[in-house]
Amino acid sequence: MSGRRISFMAPALLFAEFGLAQITWTALPTPPGPPVAYDSVRDRLVAYDANYLTSEFDGVAWYSLATPVAPSNWGAGGFDPSRGRVVLMEAAAGGIATWEWDGANWQQIGPVNSVVGMSDTGSLSYHAALGGLVSVYQGGAALELYLWDGQSWSLLPGQNAPPAVLWNSYYGYHSHTYDPIRDRLVVFGQVHANSIQVLSNTPTTFEWDQVNGWVQAGTSGSILRVSSIWFDEARGEVLRFDGDSGSTRAAYAYGGNGNWASLGSAGTPILVVPVYDAVNNRLYARDTHLPGTFGYFEDVFPAKYMSHRPGCQLGSPPSLELTEPWTRAWIGETMSIDLTNLSSPIGILTMGFDDQAYNGNPLPLALASYGMPACQLNVAPAASVLLAATNGRATVQIPVPPVMALVGTTFFQQVFGPSAGANPLGMVAGPSMQGTIGKSR
Repeated sequence: MSGRRISFMAPALLFAEFGLAQITWTALPTPPGPPVAYDSVRDRLVAYDANYLTSEFDGVAWYSLATPVAPSNWGAGGFDPSRGRVVLMEAAAGGIATWEWDGANWQQIGPVNSVVGMSDTGSLSYHAALGGLVSVYQGGAALELYLWDGQSWSLLPGQNAPPAVLWNSYYGYHSHTYDPIRDRLVVFGQVHANSIQVLSNTPTTFEWDQVNGWVQAGTSGSILRVSSIWFDEARGEVLRFDGDSGSTRAAYAYGGNGNWASLGSAGTPILVVPVYDAVNNRLYARDTHLPGTFGYFEDVFPAKYMSHRPGCQLGSPPSLELTEPWTRAWIGETMSIDLTNLSSPIGILTMGFDDQAYNGNPLPLALASYGMPACQLNVAPAASVLLAATNGRATVQIPVPPVMALVGTTFFQQVFGPSAGANPLGMVAGPSMQGTIGKSR
């Protein structure tokens, strides 16, 4: 990333002066069919069942979509954000048929594949470094990984792969996900069973990468009957939920090397093929043991960062964005923000806690009288900083003190940048952003 990285302490001091379960469950209307994947481009949860019924959830209600062709069976699914497609593996005569959903129609891509193995966990993990969806197949002598690139499946190298099918028993694995920060595919929970009974169920974690192949990261802690893991983009870490048919529920965060830190427990349903929503940072889940049970998990104290108000209504003004989805304002962590689209080597970040009034004037405040027509100030400045930019970009880091009283605090930020000839002042204002300080531990 280009641009100078600056640690900005003034907002951190403001945070410090401005004055438990970590996960909660919200029930929703039951989907017509099993959820397949979350379309983060269109912000829709997609479900499909064996009755050729495709349904989508828009955050309020389910609605069904008529399609001329569709898969005949439900199978493992996932979403490819690089191409904006939901992908579904269907068990078909002679092998696996691969279908894609574009929001309006299903299309089978290529012929039935007799080699690729369907992900036995019911889900496909998007591997950002490889640019495709990964199926973790448990039907051979050892785990096999297959990559979907939008056209075909290919077998990935799998040296030192964990065992799968033995001559008199088999191994199964609870769940898998891709960790983009560590560039690792993470597989959790190893079940050893035969045709009569479960022999063992261990909290073992395996990791795979292109260089080292498979590594058993470790076995630690405890495990319940069903476990599901996913990469939480707001926290920047792999999370896990355990459940069983009783009242016990548990949540964990992965710290690497097979170590899982407890995040507490909650009265939530057992997880069956959960679907992660990266847009709203929710994990949708259902319980086949309790018909009609469906909803989502989310943070009790989320750290939010969203659009607030426009700045200048002209040209292409500078803007603000998180350096990564997880570099938001969590207490005890460092918030990292990028100033982008700067037209000069300088950018100005203004931050405050009030978006209603400034020096007795209501906000937003028109800046025409200051030589900036068609521009407005949206934030009552409590602190500002001048940043050096490279290639139109600068990064600012803001440490957030580990103070529980800060949780839930709302703050506002706006970017300004010199722009010769844009107006008499030669300065433009970008849109403002609204954030909320959260707690991830």
